Amino acid sequence: ASVRAHLEGLYALATAGTGDAGIFLELFSGAGRVAAALKKRNVSAVAFELSKCYIYDLSNVHVLKVLFSWITHGRVRCIWFGTPCQTWSIACRPAARDLVHIWGKPDLPPHRGPAVELGNKTLSATCKLVRLCILHRVPCILENPDTSMMFRAPPLVQLARHSCFDLARCSMCAFGARWRKHTKMYGWHASLD
Repeated sequence: ASVRAHLEGLYALATAGTGDAGIFLELFSGAGRVAAALKKRNVSAVAFELSKCYIYDLSNVHVLKVLFSWITHGRVRCIWFGTPCQTWSIACRPAARDLVHIWGKPDLPPHRGPAVELGNKTLSATCKLVRLCILHRVPCILENPDTSMMFRAPPLVQLARHSCFDLARCSMCAFGARWRKHTKMYGWHASLD
């Protein structure tokens, strides 16, 4: 079956019997904790994580087209992005990026190239989706470590200038986590106070 057919089936399953007019998407979800918490509150939510199934590959243009269609047609209530931060981290050794080479350092060892390229593709997909969410007034939030180089990438710098932009910072330990990860959240059409 096609990517569209698989994802439409997923959408139908998520909204079955709920009467919901739209779903919450948790993209690059990892363990999918946000979507799981929302489901416990009877909110139609879907967690996209590539490691769970190829159909969640947000670097695949066919997957993005389906999500663009859902956003454009009012089928998405909100999106939470947990865009992968591995190669964007300042703790990454050897450093994969710096302020001069935000898209990847030219002297990277060959085995690091695919991870940097994937980081670039996932950020590109995130920015495309955020732009569409802004246009259609769909609330969306991007979460990443506070010091992530991702926040220095020109597309995100530009999106952070939008009038519907909001910013919040927190430490995960304040919410019962065992770690003290300082986190930054960028939101569009979403009040983060």
